[in-house]
Amino acid sequence: MTYGIKASTSAEHSATPPPDDIPMETTPSGFDVVPGEASLREPTPIDFLMEPWAMSLSRSHHFQLIFLPGHIVGAMIDRTCTTICPSGFAVNNDKITVMYTDKFGRPHTESVLCRHLAPYSPQKRNVNVVILRGPKMGDICHVKKAKRVERIYDLETPQREQLKKQEMKNCCGVEAHVNDCRCSTFPPSSL
Repeated sequence: MTYGIKASTSAEHSATPPPDDIPMETTPSGFDVVPGEASLREPTPIDFLMEPWAMSLSRSHHFQLIFLPGHIVGAMIDRTCTTICPSGFAVNNDKITVMYTDKFGRPHTESVLCRHLAPYSPQKRNVNVVILRGPKMGDICHVKKAKRVERIYDLETPQREQLKKQEMKNCCGVEAHVNDCRCSTFPPSSL
């Protein structure tokens, strides 16, 4: 018994050519970069780690990052992780090595795709952040006050300069690397 629904036949629809039918010269590649031109790689929120000031800072500090929706392990979304020293940012394969603690409190070191991470902006005071853009870019500041609803910080520079109403999205949490740093509890990366 039919209800007025017509079954489609292969004669009605043209077949989509398989990927092998696409000419090679029309297929763009993220690895083919002409000198002076930008790569086809999509920028990620953590691309600031490639800038000279961040690469230098990563020798003495850990940057705090957050897992974004889209990460393959759903339980990790909105959890924080920390870069190793130096940051381990690999532009070639678009990955970065990070340290994190899973939901059972077990420490891990793993390479994660950059598109699954963003800078973490702490929501509390008495922590340190680095400014990502603007005239104070690369400066580490102490959070004097965190206003969660307004998404702003009141910061203090090492020179005691007060920076009022700094946007949280323009800052990334940092932690100084010291001899007894908690990163020593993380296993080496297997990737």
